[in-house]
Amino acid sequence: MKLDADARFPHPVLSPDTTDYLQGVFRTTFDVSEKPDTSEVRLDYQIELDEPTLRELIASDHAALGISVTCRETYYSRVLPLGLAGGQVNFEPGTLMGRVTVQPMIWTRKVIASFPLGNCHEEFHGTPLSFSAGTVLALDDEFAISVGREKLAQMETIFSIALFEELPAGSFSLNLDADRITVLVASDIYETVNTLRGLGHGKPITLNTVFLPAVMQVLDVLREGGEAYDGRRWYRVFQEKCTHLNIDPADCDLWEAAQKLLQAPFLEIHKNKELLGK
Repeated sequence: MKLDADARFPHPVLSPDTTDYLQGVFRTTFDVSEKPDTSEVRLDYQIELDEPTLRELIASDHAALGISVTCRETYYSRVLPLGLAGGQVNFEPGTLMGRVTVQPMIWTRKVIASFPLGNCHEEFHGTPLSFSAGTVLALDDEFAISVGREKLAQMETIFSIALFEELPAGSFSLNLDADRITVLVASDIYETVNTLRGLGHGKPITLNTVFLPAVMQVLDVLREGGEAYDGRRWYRVFQEKCTHLNIDPADCDLWEAAQKLLQAPFLEIHKNKELLGK
């Protein structure tokens, strides 16, 4: 079962994004556990469902509750049943890797000849609704997790610095068409930048003056879609870190997100006594 993110339904669906139901909540909470060395993943879950019609349909086996789990990297795509009482789902090593999306849902298991509409918006009243098996009845918000070690990589490992003589004096640029994000540096400041990187008190300076704006620029590029860089290692690491830190490049504050990705870089200056003259 695959749902488009912009899917719309001609029948009532209990969801945070609709007002199809007058009352009722369908909410799932997950606690994710991972063993990075083996990529073993466990999802502990709790379910909140207080809509009586849907609860009755699940109890009578006319509807089912579960999650659609999709992992593009391992081609894993399955719908897994869950229980109303809560529990856990375990994934064997190697089943999931990279970015994984989880979509909680309720769907029909059997034909429903006449769906009760008493708790639904009046726009659905009038003609009785019948549903075939596999009809979506409820959706909770999709969430994403990052599986594997990529999200743990230091940001510095996906950057490199290179001389670019065609740049105007004192300026920088970026090249994203390589496995590492390449910071291009004008010839008159290239030596200075490299010297600072090699000094204990210079690293916080380059972190804030070079890498922070570079990360902001990358986020801005990804805001328009990063599919063109899908084969680059930096893109995988960047994507996994964003997923792990709950950053959506398409909808984020660039300044705030870049600081989060670099773990509040100004703190490195704040902690450096030599830079503060102490």
